[in-house]
Amino acid sequence: MALCKWKFGKIQPALDDLTQILENTTDKKEISSIYLSLADIYLEINEDNNAFESLEEAAKISSNDSERGQIYNRIANLAYDHGNLERALNSFKKVMKYSLSKTHVEEANIMTVRIYRKMGELEKASDRIKIMLLDDSFKSIHADLELELVKLYQERKEWDQALTRLASITETYPKTPASAEAYYLLGEYELFHRWNLEEAKKYYSSVKREDRRSDQGPASDIKVKQISSYLKTADELQETIASYNASRVDTVSADSVQVEQKEEVDYSNEISGYLISLAELEAFHLGNVDSAIVHLREIVENYQNTDAH
Repeated sequence: MALCKWKFGKIQPALDDLTQILENTTDKKEISSIYLSLADIYLEINEDNNAFESLEEAAKISSNDSERGQIYNRIANLAYDHGNLERALNSFKKVMKYSLSKTHVEEANIMTVRIYRKMGELEKASDRIKIMLLDDSFKSIHADLELELVKLYQERKEWDQALTRLASITETYPKTPASAEAYYLLGEYELFHRWNLEEAKKYYSSVKREDRRSDQGPASDIKVKQISSYLKTADELQETIASYNASRVDTVSADSVQVEQKEEVDYSNEISGYLISLAELEAFHLGNVDSAIVHLREIVENYQNTDAH
């Protein structure tokens, strides 16, 4: 009856009924079930702390490790998604302790090192990763652990180690989600640290060839399009500047009447249009604000009488 009230939108009466049942029963299975229902209701009305507390009570009173492990896995993932890293960390540790699911235990180990990294406890994360990489019982998640190690190197600005490890991942675990992410991270490095657009495009283009369902696939597709657009615009700008310079050379050798005719060819709007397009791509999509400022300053100083100005 309490759950029916909830389904019909009568939240408080449902909570009251469930609380009353809790007070009048000693059946552990029923108590655990009620706490799970309370958690669902609290989550629906965005009372996250009450939801977590209800889930934790359900886990504590659960009669078997399998169910307890499942509940802690739910708590851990919800807490992580809500940014509650301390609670997520503690819950993932309990998943490792209680869960009978190999998949959940492996995911909990990965998430534990990820949370240590996000909390700035880099040594703890590094030590745990290296121990698991030496343990064949974790072989099925070695690729994911290597990616976590890469991200630790990135946090520490140890770029040579990060790049070496990424190259190793692409060779050791080809055609996997891990190799796809490795290529994405290589693309990010070439774009944001080296401004090597051709190399970045090559790496981004490799992501979906490694794994068509990669989480990084949509972002890599967008980056390929943005870089292609940038390179095309840059080429068109250079061609236009070359045409402008060629017209000026022709004009120098012409007589006065011809000079007047040649000066009617105005490339300023075209050039400034390319400059503003490059600046927009650099500033808003490709992470090169300094170069964008240079292009905008050129428009302000040299193309005052254009639409772009």
